[in-house]
Amino acid sequence: MSSGRKRREGRNNYESINEFGGGRGGSGGNSHNGAGGAGGQGMGASLVVQTRNATLHTNLRVDLKDFRDVVKQLSQPHNASAPYPQEDMPSPHRIFYGRKALVNEITCLLATERTSRVCITGAGGMGKTSVALAVAKRAIRKNIFLKEHIFWVPCVEAKSPDLLRHILYAQLRITAETYDGLEPLIAELDASKQRRLLLLDNFETPWLSSNDPAKVREILVRLAKLPHIALLVTMTSGFTPGDIKWQHRPLAPLDPAAARDVFKRKYRDAADEHELVADGPELDELLASIGYIPLAITLTAASGGCLGISPDGLLRDWREEGTRIMSGNQMRSMDDTIRLSMKRGIVKSNPEALKLLAILSLLPAGTTGSNLEWWAPALTPSRRHVAVKTLRIAALIEQDHGPFATSRIFVRPTIQSYMSHQGRIPAEVRKPSA
Repeated sequence: MSSGRKRREGRNNYESINEFGGGRGGSGGNSHNGAGGAGGQGMGASLVVQTRNATLHTNLRVDLKDFRDVVKQLSQPHNASAPYPQEDMPSPHRIFYGRKALVNEITCLLATERTSRVCITGAGGMGKTSVALAVAKRAIRKNIFLKEHIFWVPCVEAKSPDLLRHILYAQLRITAETYDGLEPLIAELDASKQRRLLLLDNFETPWLSSNDPAKVREILVRLAKLPHIALLVTMTSGFTPGDIKWQHRPLAPLDPAAARDVFKRKYRDAADEHELVADGPELDELLASIGYIPLAITLTAASGGCLGISPDGLLRDWREEGTRIMSGNQMRSMDDTIRLSMKRGIVKSNPEALKLLAILSLLPAGTTGSNLEWWAPALTPSRRHVAVKTLRIAALIEQDHGPFATSRIFVRPTIQSYMSHQGRIPAEVRKPSA
């Protein structure tokens, strides 16, 4: 083939695929777009090329879609819906006082298979997650568990057994052909006898919000039957799933000295390292007023440090605005924590429990079980018992140990404050009896 012919064919090929879609113009036509020429040759070539381009574009689009579908299928286990998104374990809190002995005790319990089913309970804001994270850190340091064998299982969104199961698969990084059962997960955990720790945080959500608590209990029981799998569970309710030999560790408020340390450290952090000057009796009164509850302390201190408000000023704000001064970051506030407990299905389905909560919120020192008859005369003894149990399960009230008749039943200051604002206590409850 002559070089001239090759050049002409090359030119024709270039012209046939140029972005304007036109062929070579004929004599007298527009050579730029090939629209003219004798016999309409340029127009015909243009239509052919446009058709080819459209076909090529369609084929590429279809091929790209097929490619994406294949990638999507290969990135998931066969025949399985995608597991829940995986979440990393949070870092332990830097400001952590007053719980060292408890952390050491729980770490020792987890070190022995016989006592390695531990449940940390307490009202919202008591610091359950902080303690659990500190325990995990210490367990690694003491070589009880390898770091890669401690699994964070956040349960706050697990409002059904199915969601809980999917979260378990995701957090334990186990894939299966289907996530409808627990068998693949149990088989994977049982394949190695290496000790592992599952930290199930906020377990009250699946336990109290699920419409099938029996299935939730079954999941936990099956995990507990693996002797080399340690369980560390945090939940607001002290009424834990049965059929498991739990080591219960309820959290009390901080002691006054630890509460002062937490407040001063958090205040300094929020105030750009400026120390709190007024840390005398007025600080002690503020801490006592908010019940020495860790979350309430940190949120109040952060608000005071950020704005430069003294403990005296914060105490006035607390008396006027209550828990509304305890706004947190984007994740939570004291009001959010209390609201979550009140939204549990077990509470919402019992109007008498909500009425009893309103009554008890007006009694700063609480009352005894026998005196409830005087404060809630409309409730029969059996209904009072049910209401008290409901509120205790949701961690909205506390009951001292001992016989029901003589034990003190009371509401923590933060919940008292929450209830007393924004009309949450009905007028008929506030009105004294005639």
